[in-house]
Amino acid sequence: METVVKEDEKEPKLSQNENDYTEQYRGLIMLRKGKLEENEVWFATVGQMLVSDGAFGTKEELINNMENLTLDRVCKIMIGVANRILKLGEEK
Repeated sequence: METVVKEDEKEPKLSQNENDYTEQYRGLIMLRKGKLEENEVWFATVGQMLVSDGAFGTKEELINNMENLTLDRVCKIMIGVANRILKLGEEK
């Protein structure tokens, strides 16, 4: 049930200029642009948790997807927040 964005898997990767491809959406959620099989895609994360329903061709398609709030998405957002809190606690 848990989908985590990991660098060692074939998940979308951020471009080298991360600032051009990352933006905050509704507080906790980050919209990210990356490459998946040589195609530019957009996806949403909270921490390392993928919270969008996959990768999308345009930012507008991703935002439309994120507007559909489901119980599954809320759970993924909460898991992403909890994991981020734990990670920050470990760094201190």
